[in-house]
Amino acid sequence: MYELPPILKGDEQEQLRVLRDYLVRMARDLDENVEKAVVNTVSSEVKRAVSGGTGYENGPTGESDETKRLRSLIIKTSDTVKQQIDMITTTLETHSEYISQFGTITDNLKRQIIDTASGTQELYDSISEIVTDNSKLLETMQGEIRRGYIEDPDNPGSYILGIAIAQNIQFDNTEITENAVTYYHIQDKQTFGLYSSSGWSFWLGGVKVGWFKSGDSSLNVRNISIQQTMTLGDGWLFTMTGGLGIRYVGTPT
Repeated sequence: MYELPPILKGDEQEQLRVLRDYLVRMARDLDENVEKAVVNTVSSEVKRAVSGGTGYENGPTGESDETKRLRSLIIKTSDTVKQQIDMITTTLETHSEYISQFGTITDNLKRQIIDTASGTQELYDSISEIVTDNSKLLETMQGEIRRGYIEDPDNPGSYILGIAIAQNIQFDNTEITENAVTYYHIQDKQTFGLYSSSGWSFWLGGVKVGWFKSGDSSLNVRNISIQQTMTLGDGWLFTMTGGLGIRYVGTPT
């Protein structure tokens, strides 16, 4: 029950003082009630999660709905965040230099392997430099390799697990463990290559645009753009010069 507004008496200053004191008391009571409501809600969620069992059978994360709800509630209402990550970092570097009368080529390759409890990450950094008397050419390349999985667009409800290769790729905390190996969910709308037990697949902006199936050794693509010629079989040539042309250029049998 909340306190009822006071009956105002006296002059204007006295009435303002009484109203101010009343509003201050109401604000304090409201803060206390909100805090009690949050504590009661957390306690209720904890009891429901404990009484609901461990629940490791639902979904790829291995968490029940009650556990997910409790995890989210604790994160939202937490006052302190503590995190400790132990990692082993291994750095391998290769330096090569070629010198001739035409110029100098310098190649530097760096590979960094980061192992944590949540998985293994490999980073690649390559720098190639060509220097002559009149010019200097520099090429750089970066890449990342990690275990990951993504929803299979051809089989709703199933997943493709493999090794994701990209220049820069983002994962979330959802995971699947298979044969004692953990795979992390690849976030949507990214560009990467994925090597799995079924072959290679290539994703552009989160869309599967090409794949090589190891089962029947077939290469599949969404779209093909041929600029000049294409050869099929042992000698059938398709040409695009002056219109579409087909002719046999192989050895007659």
